[in-house]
Amino acid sequence: MRIFKMFLTALGCLLLPLLAAATAEAAGQWRLDGNADAVLPRNFRSCREEIPVDAAAAEEQDDLCISGSGQPSAAAMPLLYQRLKRDAPVGATIYMVDLRQESHGYVNGRSISWYMLHNWANQGLTAEAVEADEEKRLAALPGQGLTAVPLGKADIQELTAYTAIVHAVMTEREAAEQAGFHYVRFAAADQAWPAPPVVDAFLAFYKNLPAGPVWLHFHCHAGHGRTTTFMILYDILRHPDVPLEAIAARQRQLGGSDILAGSLADNWQAAYANDRAAKLRLFYAYVQAEKAHDFAISWSDWLTSH
Repeated sequence: MRIFKMFLTALGCLLLPLLAAATAEAAGQWRLDGNADAVLPRNFRSCREEIPVDAAAAEEQDDLCISGSGQPSAAAMPLLYQRLKRDAPVGATIYMVDLRQESHGYVNGRSISWYMLHNWANQGLTAEAVEADEEKRLAALPGQGLTAVPLGKADIQELTAYTAIVHAVMTEREAAEQAGFHYVRFAAADQAWPAPPVVDAFLAFYKNLPAGPVWLHFHCHAGHGRTTTFMILYDILRHPDVPLEAIAARQRQLGGSDILAGSLADNWQAAYANDRAAKLRLFYAYVQAEKAHDFAISWSDWLTSH
């Protein structure tokens, strides 16, 4: 009996931290996404970078005028803008394309976001609703004590928990526009293919881009799944006659994720990765069918019938 009680006590010591973490995920917590350093964001890549391609593919890559990364810090915004201004055609309008569905911003210069299970705190919300939520959350922080913790293997290795009294807050829109970017938001869920209304909104944005030169910088949290997905979507729209495998390979060689590969893992992310790969193939077929008609049929409607 004594050994059994000791076993239960030891088991409790192991389970309590896990239960506490699960409770925090269910209730929500501030996640630390990055430090306040004025450096280019992690996983930065640009279509101006050289990769081993043939001459035709190099020309396609050069006229893409896109880049991608993880979340920039507030201090990195001016640095990133100046870097992209050097890469972009003269006089280009430079867009910051924020793909994060999660509410996020800057506290004392550090990147933070509001986290719940699977990073889906704002699941189903529009980009406008997400921006309203993050503005409200950030506005409540000045003068308060805050602890933001890194989550995920990569973040835990690179960052340590940040605890401080909040004296300055800023939304990403404010930081980006102050640096010179034109800011646009798409509320794409982490780990998943973007919901049909999000793709519809992106297509509307694409169709209404100014006639002059533009440069699009895409980012999500880490610069992997969502960023690569939207860079591929844009590449497909610009080059519908190029095979999808070649477009996906180009983005992978630039430093993006292998979106078309899906996943053989035995975890919850695998189903979403495989769905994303399948939907990407469907989107390519949609562009093939509807580009000549200027996408008169929306992606949402087309997807319903396919």
